[in-house]
Amino acid sequence: MKQPPQALAGSRTARDRLRAASRARRDAIPLALLAGLALAAAPSCRREVELIVHTQPTAHCAVNASACGGDDDCCSGRCAAGRCALPDVCQPEGAGCRSGSDCCSLLCGEDASSDGARICLNPVGCESDGQSCGRAAACCSLGCGAGDLCAAPACAPTGGACQVGHDCCDGACMDGHCAALAPGCRPAGETCMAAGDCCGRRCLPAHEGGGPLFCQLLAFCRVAGETCSSAGDCCGGRCVGLPSGVSTCKALPGCRVALEICMDDKDCCGGRCLASDDGVARCAALDGCAVEGERCTAAAGCCSGVCTVGPEGVARCAPGARACREVGDRCSKDPMMMMKAGARKADTCCAGAAACRPDPGGALRCLGAGAPACVAAGRACAFGEQCCGGGYCRGDGTGALFCHDECAPLGAPCRAGADCCSGSCAGAPGAAACVAVGTAAPAPGQRCTAAGEPCAPLATDCCQGTVCAALTAGGFACAIPGI
Repeated sequence: MKQPPQALAGSRTARDRLRAASRARRDAIPLALLAGLALAAAPSCRREVELIVHTQPTAHCAVNASACGGDDDCCSGRCAAGRCALPDVCQPEGAGCRSGSDCCSLLCGEDASSDGARICLNPVGCESDGQSCGRAAACCSLGCGAGDLCAAPACAPTGGACQVGHDCCDGACMDGHCAALAPGCRPAGETCMAAGDCCGRRCLPAHEGGGPLFCQLLAFCRVAGETCSSAGDCCGGRCVGLPSGVSTCKALPGCRVALEICMDDKDCCGGRCLASDDGVARCAALDGCAVEGERCTAAAGCCSGVCTVGPEGVARCAPGARACREVGDRCSKDPMMMMKAGARKADTCCAGAAACRPDPGGALRCLGAGAPACVAAGRACAFGEQCCGGGYCRGDGTGALFCHDECAPLGAPCRAGADCCSGSCAGAPGAAACVAVGTAAPAPGQRCTAAGEPCAPLATDCCQGTVCAALTAGGFACAIPGI
């Protein structure tokens, strides 16, 4: 019935094709001159060149192999036999964790079926056989069986026999049979005639040799229309209960956020609708700061500098204080859209009409008027094209964005697939990490630095859930925040 979920193709391909041209037109300039170009940025906006030096957080903890009296003495969060240490072996899917470096998958996040406990996650966004489940679509196999554990057989479609809700693909069991679906798209596991019948737009036979067609489960978060247990399951962060008692993911109003299904670029907040490895078109997150409409966890991650919780209870990047678009945000050259914007000129760039230009992937963004001086590694940025030498504008676990010379290794924090050497970024907003899914596996050794290990500011990528912190005892180490 199901095919293995496949990864969303990253947006690095188009970007990489234009990196060479970017390098040719941007050369680093002396620091003194860059300082002369810097502007004092207001908290709610970004300027073309922000000279903000990367500052390291501090931590009162010890590196691995140091003496300790308890877990909180250690940057890794683990004290074993009087010494700070990582687990002897990486933890499997479903095991408790404090940071990504605890997990074999290098991805540690909230357990959607619990009260916020942190566990090691499967990068493809579903549970492997043997893991606990509360509904069929929580499982990669689409089967939630005896003991509430993921296992074959797969769920029953509408009309099939059932005893409890998770026997059914849509989660609704009435009088011993899976209840008829509500109007709308069909969730994973249901029968279909064509891709358009399915919420995930993927309709395939149960076996390679043919047979009945079934809707397939997509990788990563659940798209609008799929069943869910909590908001954390959904790409849009919105899980709404139906009268039947089943909950489904609901699309957010306005533009579609990253990883939701799309028809063309105009559907997406980021203006980029890309086909995944399985051929399904989904909205892609842009590199650098999050544009207006995308989900956010902190103001520092938004191009506008404003992250607001809307009526739906989901935090999204919102317009800034100025009646124009800040550097990195999306813009428009559509005359009709400009007329609708009225006196606020909401779709024009603060730097002027000439600043609205296509990025390497083709999305119109406020990229600055002309070619400004490039930003050196360790300095604040809004998008990758600002960074010297074709660098990467990405976060380091603190929520702020800075230029990096290299792409992020496996397990390092990310916001978009373009940040990652593997091309795939998975996990909840603010807690995502670069992952290897399908054919996107990185070369051996391309992985983040584990919790409790020494790090070098600006040069080390600590694993998701940790930051490179200045230790009160001297030196630097990847530490779990708050220790």
